[in-house]
Amino acid sequence: MVKNHTKVYSVRDNLNINPNTMHKETAKKLFFRTQYLLRQGKTKSEIAGILHLARKTIIEWAKKESYQDNRGWPEGKYRVHTNEEEEKVLEIRDRIVDKEMRYFWGKDIILKEYQKLYPNDPSPSLWFIEEVIRNHERQIFEPKKRRKDISRYLHYPYNLIGALGKVQESVDFIGRKYIDGVTEPLHFLARYYLKPAGLYLVSRTNNEKREEIEQVLSQDWQKIPSPDVAILDNANSMYGPAKAKHFIGLFIQKLLQYRVTPIFNPPRSPWANGGVEGSNSIFGRKFWNSQRFENAEQIDQELNQFNRENVERANLDYLSQKSQQDKFREEVYFVRFAKVDSSWEKYPSIEVLNDKVYLPETYTNQYTFAKLDVGKEYLTVFVEREAKPQTISKQKFPLRFTKSKLTKLISIPSFSYRSISQSVPIFD
Repeated sequence: MVKNHTKVYSVRDNLNINPNTMHKETAKKLFFRTQYLLRQGKTKSEIAGILHLARKTIIEWAKKESYQDNRGWPEGKYRVHTNEEEEKVLEIRDRIVDKEMRYFWGKDIILKEYQKLYPNDPSPSLWFIEEVIRNHERQIFEPKKRRKDISRYLHYPYNLIGALGKVQESVDFIGRKYIDGVTEPLHFLARYYLKPAGLYLVSRTNNEKREEIEQVLSQDWQKIPSPDVAILDNANSMYGPAKAKHFIGLFIQKLLQYRVTPIFNPPRSPWANGGVEGSNSIFGRKFWNSQRFENAEQIDQELNQFNRENVERANLDYLSQKSQQDKFREEVYFVRFAKVDSSWEKYPSIEVLNDKVYLPETYTNQYTFAKLDVGKEYLTVFVEREAKPQTISKQKFPLRFTKSKLTKLISIPSFSYRSISQSVPIFD
């Protein structure tokens, strides 16, 4: 069976409209529009043409001072329910909420109470109960119950990370991509300046090695300011040698040359790098999955346009708020989850540069924030308590450096909002 629906008309319809078949709110708006145009001196024929209504309707409306529909009962009154029913609903609501202070007071609870108190009366509809409560402003608004953030419960150091600098950038490789007819994978490096900057950039690289990351970032930071903080994962290309202990790799040294503080996320926790991970899903949905590429040159061309549009959406002015460079300290930070690795171990430990650091037993199964002072070769471990650091461990941490230690600071150009907006769009 085909259901008949009342059509909701628009004043942009090009047909003469019958006000008896349109939605009542639309008809009411057209009525008041008619009255306004009449006061402006428009003729009835002109109004009929403007509103796409029959001239007969305009003539009829011109004789009336107020809008009347064909409802058959006064506007503002209920068609079926009575004022007595309305008062009963309000009495039940006030009693169970204000006097009895029940835990549950929804419309279904009120309906059950109504049926219990007045078993011989017709039951009001749930719509009527909700309408009465709304009209008398007796709603009780409760915040939506959200799933408790388990990472905050485990003291993830959100505030300690945020305190390290205003401008923070996440760096991560997007998963390997393939195009038809090419067996070799394509690699993409994503960079995301966290909000309020909100700048997301993607570049195609030859591989996922350290040299490729350094080249992309050095090109970026000649066009836009380097961040205060770089949020990284634990890939060898960023973290350093896979097994050698206490080594400061060349990539970390390069970041320190740029006066950028590295922060390494907990291993196997992509949610901790949520800024760039979330933007990578946008890359997949809007860029990679939305079109078909035939070769790398086409990808690079489209990728340049993709970056341009991301630049236009970003708050580039915020990038100029990078912290003062004379306050920079050569420090590396590690977010780590303290846990007992085996049954024969009593104390929890965290991993820093491929070495175990044991902590007091009370910090088992909590997130920690380790600060490595490169110059002093000293490691301090904190936990976040009420947005402040609480020291739980201090120790000497002798360091070794791959090849010779890089000590010369890199000259960083001065930036202004205008120079950023003019130079940033093209990333070759």
